Amino acid sequence: MMNSQIASRIVANLNHSGDKVVIYFGDKQIKAAEFLDLIQIYRRGLINLHRHENIAILMKTSPDALALFIASLSVAKNTCFFDPNWPEDIIKKTANLAQIDMIISDDSQSAVDTLSHLVLKTPTVTADHEAEAEVNNLDGNYDPNYTCFTSGSTGLPKGCMRSEMSWIRSFGSDQKFTDIQESDTVIVPGSFAHSLFLYAAIRGLYTGATIALFTNFHPNRIVEIFEHINNGVIFAVPTQLDALVHSTCQHGENIKRILSTGSKLPVSIYEKLVDVFTEAVIVEFYGTSELSYVAARTVSVDDPETLVGRPLPNVEISIKGPNGADIPMGNEGLVYVKSDLAFRGYVSHSGLQEADKSICVGDAGFFDFNGDLHLVGRMDRAFQSSGRNIIPEAIETALTSIEGVTLAAVFGVPDATRENRIAAVLCIDAQIMKPDLISCLRQSLATYAIPSIYYKCDIWPKTTSGKIDLITLRSKLLAKELEVLF
Repeated sequence: MMNSQIASRIVANLNHSGDKVVIYFGDKQIKAAEFLDLIQIYRRGLINLHRHENIAILMKTSPDALALFIASLSVAKNTCFFDPNWPEDIIKKTANLAQIDMIISDDSQSAVDTLSHLVLKTPTVTADHEAEAEVNNLDGNYDPNYTCFTSGSTGLPKGCMRSEMSWIRSFGSDQKFTDIQESDTVIVPGSFAHSLFLYAAIRGLYTGATIALFTNFHPNRIVEIFEHINNGVIFAVPTQLDALVHSTCQHGENIKRILSTGSKLPVSIYEKLVDVFTEAVIVEFYGTSELSYVAARTVSVDDPETLVGRPLPNVEISIKGPNGADIPMGNEGLVYVKSDLAFRGYVSHSGLQEADKSICVGDAGFFDFNGDLHLVGRMDRAFQSSGRNIIPEAIETALTSIEGVTLAAVFGVPDATRENRIAAVLCIDAQIMKPDLISCLRQSLATYAIPSIYYKCDIWPKTTSGKIDLITLRSKLLAKELEVLF
């Protein structure tokens, strides 16, 4: 008996799949029966430990890590993935914050070597009957939880706890856009420490599809799998998609859906995706770790740059001003979301900080008169320059629409006269000069929003999720480590 509906559904799918390959991992093809055995072995091992509260997994993406997560869902009340790249101090503090009972790793030399933790070994014993009864007799209202964490690039990672039911509702709400079927292969190109990629793997197995896992993001290794699959579905963030189209990609016609989320998909990347993945429907989701998916649309080259799409089923969106009052359609304000898909709250030393019924994570946007949501940026990235409110995302969108500019990040650099000067950091794949950039930007931006300083950065720092690490990039900018464009 399993307490988790997700684990039960996956186990049932595996039981009926027999010799079907359900996981591609490197040069391995893992069949359903083999993966099912792995889940059952780890479940028995967890039951024998008599620890069924808060379990943390400190492992790189792998079939073992995924099997352990599914097993833990069926046993524990809360399961977390810790980032193997975190330093030891962050691991200790996060474990204390989330009141972790046990950290499970697959490396005896891991950063938690000084902590009380379990090094993953394949248990061979059968489950203790008393321990099994203990699991089965957990509170009848018990809904397994999963806690994901931010990348931890500054300070302590923030833990977002989601109930299993919020995931199951998300599976139903996203089906119109993901269209995942049993015959598909879901490509999972990132770390389980980032909620998107763990969601993608579980989403695929829950539906009965095959999944492809990768320990690290290597574009050329990922595109190699395209030759062996039909009906591929890719979950990715825009920077990963950009890397894929710049790789030695063949057999792009075997991809049927590309699901982009994490940040806005620039038109320049969309146009390259259309050229490489000729048969793919490209979908953009707006969502966050806290909110799950909020809105989505099938992308078209003629879409306004700010367009996100329609709210998903079971999601209500309102636009409010600083005083909390609703703002009329067409006007910009803070985006508030009320959703059955959203998280339960943030974990803290004192327990769970329950989320408000209507949640704002700092995004600014508006509804157009067709009922579609548009995003214009994040309030926590906005800054003042010469008395004007500057939204970096709007400038970044204009910059990446310029031919030769593949990535852009805009920052405010402290200035005694203007309060902040507008600085742009660019990744460029063509010879381009500052006057050319300014000339192009004048066609789409107000004069006050055009950056006055431009820098070139060839190797961009990334977070665990594959997003641009804006904090590290800004530090490089302020430390004058970047090449100035003239």
